[in-house]
Amino acid sequence: MSVGCLSDLYLGSWFLSFIVLAVKSVWQFYVPVGDVLRLLEVFRRMVNDSIRIGLLNDASSLRRLSLLSYNQLARYDSPSCYKLCAISRAAGILAARNKSVKRGFPTRTPYAVRQQLVSCYGFKIENGGLKIPVSRGKRFSIPLTKHVLEVIARLLLWLQDREWRAKDSCLEVNVSAYP
Repeated sequence: MSVGCLSDLYLGSWFLSFIVLAVKSVWQFYVPVGDVLRLLEVFRRMVNDSIRIGLLNDASSLRRLSLLSYNQLARYDSPSCYKLCAISRAAGILAARNKSVKRGFPTRTPYAVRQQLVSCYGFKIENGGLKIPVSRGKRFSIPLTKHVLEVIARLLLWLQDREWRAKDSCLEVNVSAYP
């Protein structure tokens, strides 16, 4: 984990002072079980539904896409945090498509193929496992390797030493079903 600090950089008559935070990332292979596979597929379908809604209504901004698609994603049995992240992912895909169209590149109808689960809400690390919400009120625990737990412990220790809040840093735990 590295932290860069550029302080009192003089540019003309302006003084700039800012801190650059690095993202800590750790990866682990995992063979998903039935509940997690179902959740991965539901998330992929929610992203594709949000893309479809965005294309039909010519909406690619996160705000407009959220207003249009959130209620339609209610039919999925999934925690709301995944619905918000699916809409965000769809908005990113649509924005990339619009950028390609503006540059004159031919585009196909976008869709999400790979099963993945993206969220920054509701995750807990307890008893050596990463607990993820799989449905309303139900959590599933993915066992973490010793290395992943050590990286997380070092990050938490580093944060405590500097008295930083957890929201001032970023930890990405990539538990992948793909080698």
